[in-house]
Amino acid sequence: MEKVLIVEDSRAFRMLVEYEARQHGLATVAVACMADAEAVLNQDVDFLCAVLDYNLPDAQHGEVIDLCLANHLKVIVLTASQTETIRKQVLAKPVIDYIPKDSSHCVQAVCQLLLRLSRNKDHQVLIVDDSPSVRKHVAATLERQYLKVHEANDGEQALSMLSMAPGITLVITDYAMPNMDGIALVHQIRKHHEGAMLAIIGLSGHHDDTLTTRFLKAGANDYLQKPFRTYPKRDLFQTMRPQAKCNMAS
Repeated sequence: MEKVLIVEDSRAFRMLVEYEARQHGLATVAVACMADAEAVLNQDVDFLCAVLDYNLPDAQHGEVIDLCLANHLKVIVLTASQTETIRKQVLAKPVIDYIPKDSSHCVQAVCQLLLRLSRNKDHQVLIVDDSPSVRKHVAATLERQYLKVHEANDGEQALSMLSMAPGITLVITDYAMPNMDGIALVHQIRKHHEGAMLAIIGLSGHHDDTLTTRFLKAGANDYLQKPFRTYPKRDLFQTMRPQAKCNMAS
């Protein structure tokens, strides 16, 4: 059973998160402060994820986030502080998500995110881009979500990798690449892979209003303009849900 670390000083809210997580089949370890979280992590770091309150009695500025990241935990941040400064500070760190405590639905959102992280372990993603830096950036975001990542530097290499790795369920491809552009790649992929089994997201830094239509007509599930945020709320994951039978993200 997957375990989740919950660090929350509000007893009522902590118990609610614990209850909902257990209802979704997750084990929980819950504490009320950073000192107790540190004591737990000194004994065990085998957690699916840590769900952290930003403002704790002994760590009022998100220090518990750095503690958990230093122990190589995936992190979801919950906070009642919704200032733009705090939001930027949190999202500048390699966290999974930042969820405001602004309604009763936030706990359900956390549990759905936790389940998605667990399911992501069964999925593989292929990133196709001739830019090593872009591939590294996207790969880091996806690996943070427990997804196994493959990389290809052009369309021809991507087709070869798809034939060798049948477990790939999502392809993220740039448009402008040598040998074969992204739209041509999508056409080739769709000759052998239906949209229900393999999702495709097109990317481009070109400001061409026709690219969205061209990618979708070729068989892509969605198209995103670069650059996108480090943590995608709509990006990369949620866009492919309607057509692909993958329980991946965020």
